[in-house]
Amino acid sequence: LKALEERTRISERLAAIGQLAAGLAHELRNPLASISGCVQLLQKEGPPEEVRVRVLGILERETHRVGDIVSDFLDFARPEPPSGIVLHLQKVIEEVRSSWEMDPRTAGLPLSIDPIPAAHLRSDPTGLHRALMNLLSNARKAVKDRPDPLVRLSAQASEATICLTILDNGCGMEADQLERLFVPFAGSFEEGSGLGMSLVYKCIEAMDWRIDVESAVGSGTTIRIFLPMHKDEPVASPSDQA
Repeated sequence: LKALEERTRISERLAAIGQLAAGLAHELRNPLASISGCVQLLQKEGPPEEVRVRVLGILERETHRVGDIVSDFLDFARPEPPSGIVLHLQKVIEEVRSSWEMDPRTAGLPLSIDPIPAAHLRSDPTGLHRALMNLLSNARKAVKDRPDPLVRLSAQASEATICLTILDNGCGMEADQLERLFVPFAGSFEEGSGLGMSLVYKCIEAMDWRIDVESAVGSGTTIRIFLPMHKDEPVASPSDQA
């Protein structure tokens, strides 16, 4: 019986690896096809300068996209992060605000941030920052075609719990999209590596937190992360949180 159970576990792991590999191949195929097409255009004799400039721009964009996919895949496959260090919530959110404002893709779209309570938490700082930025990136994509786009980040703290909320008034999701939200390469946005939400879930699960998602087509999405508040410990210095 034990041998049968072990074979079943191995079969399930191999099936999961196969699905992940197929998803990775699918995500890489599109930018590689664009790169191949650009190379063929450049090999033609004397392409006009405006065509050459446009092709080089596509090459740069698609090369970065391949790099992002590979980097996210490696992060997804990496062992779980350590238990983390104690962080100041206000500093965490301020760093997220800075990253949002420095991203050229957010130009003209303000990030609304409600007053953040003075609270502490324990987390891997890199993993938490990346998770919040991935959630905000999805919100940015969701509101792309809205005449009155809204992306909001807020935090509430009780005696023992912190709730981080990311809200948008974008396109929202169907029920089947919600079910596959954290599945690798199951995203519906053209931009991105397809692993952003899987990395979010990996971070949340590794820290033993909870994530809730509410969404309706045409009404937007609200995501809440529940995590324990940390008390009575020294807070990491700014250099440690970087």
